[in-house]
Amino acid sequence: MDCSWTRAQIAIAAKCHPEAAPMDYYGWLPSTGCLRDLQRFGSGAAVAGPQVLSFLQSKNSDERLMGAIRFGVIHYRPASSYLGKALDDPDWRVVYAAARALGRLRAAEAAPHLRAVANTHWLPEVRRIAKASLEAMDVPPNMPTPALEPSERTVFYSGSTDDVDAYVLDEVAPCAQQIWQWQSTKFSKSRHAPDRNTVAARIKNPPGLLTGINHREFGGGLVWHPDAGSSVALSRDLGVLGVEPDDNGAVFIAGLNHMGLNFGIAGALDRTAGARWSVREIAHLPGEATDMNSIGPGIFAAWSGPRVVVFNDQRILGLATCKDTGPTYLSPGPE
Repeated sequence: MDCSWTRAQIAIAAKCHPEAAPMDYYGWLPSTGCLRDLQRFGSGAAVAGPQVLSFLQSKNSDERLMGAIRFGVIHYRPASSYLGKALDDPDWRVVYAAARALGRLRAAEAAPHLRAVANTHWLPEVRRIAKASLEAMDVPPNMPTPALEPSERTVFYSGSTDDVDAYVLDEVAPCAQQIWQWQSTKFSKSRHAPDRNTVAARIKNPPGLLTGINHREFGGGLVWHPDAGSSVALSRDLGVLGVEPDDNGAVFIAGLNHMGLNFGIAGALDRTAGARWSVREIAHLPGEATDMNSIGPGIFAAWSGPRVVVFNDQRILGLATCKDTGPTYLSPGPE
């Protein structure tokens, strides 16, 4: 290897470390630029692997994602133990990227964990990539593995061939009758008020109104209006498209679908001492979610494109199934 290349890679890696805070959905862009620079060297950048392992341990989901993607490209084999732990990540994108990277690395020691993902993950495409990685374990390292490479759809929409976003997912037909089922509960979309720039939920303890604001590509946020006291902005970042009260506080959905970006999250607001709120991310959704509904005590549904994701205030539970016929279903009244 050209020594000048090695020095260049090490110099890049020396300045490469995670910086973005949790739930900073744009701060990861400057901090991960160095990973994109290293990716250009392909497997030649493996020499810089030890310096950038910290991305897989970042508190920011996008930084973890970028790390998982790049280790599968630079073929840094010692990253396999870190990638194996990433298979438990609450962000499906990180799990997808980690599973794919382990297959590219032929990390046979990760097979039991990959098998668990292939059998139990809530998203079918993640199960499929884990299965493809398991099958790749029997293929020599120098042999191509088409199932672990980006699809034409991914390349067309994402531009960057190794990105993991909504476009790695299959196109799903819409549910004709707009009726879904989770376990024994059938439900439909909530009927929102005409103003889709604002959603709100009445909170009992502490008493007040929680408002979500959505200005699409111009952002949005969450604002708390207590019955007694001044209003407080809880977040100023993504547009919020749904809010529901919960026993522990409230849950919400937020995201963006604009100019090739398509992502969404489910989040929670927890009550803290002094009637204050803390905001946290529950998990990433398949893409931007445009509606949500409470479908049972502590259980919620979010409409993310044609998929309906069921979750609670701790994790995603699974995908609801489309039911084109049925005698009864939940349908909340206008807000």
